[in-house]
Amino acid sequence: MLFDPDGRVLLVHQTYGGCRWGLPGGRLEPGESPQQAAVREVAEEAGLEVALDHLVGLYSLRSRRHGLRFIFRGTIQSGVPHPGSDGEIGEVAWFSVDDLPTNLTNTAPFAIRDAAAGSRGVFAEITPSRSV
Repeated sequence: MLFDPDGRVLLVHQTYGGCRWGLPGGRLEPGESPQQAAVREVAEEAGLEVALDHLVGLYSLRSRRHGLRFIFRGTIQSGVPHPGSDGEIGEVAWFSVDDLPTNLTNTAPFAIRDAAAGSRGVFAEITPSRSV
């Protein structure tokens, strides 16, 4: 999760599934740690080189796509936000935490709230109102 100097959070607009807004992220590749995956995914989806600051939390999603979501807070080292070339992301934009888009991934609202509050090491189980 990345915030700009004005406290806005960076979100990516997915071109697949429900075409929702969410935090940059994805699946681990073989032999990759969650930290390495986070850095790689931000580069692929938003064109940014980042350094991770800390773990905001671990979120357990209870849905058809059950799984664990590691959410890290990071700092931009270089680059300008833009969608990656693989076509998975249609748009990258900054949003005020008080004015987020309505079509968010299941984990995003919880993680953004926790990160904006300065939380670290959260463990939360999320049961979405609808399965993804």
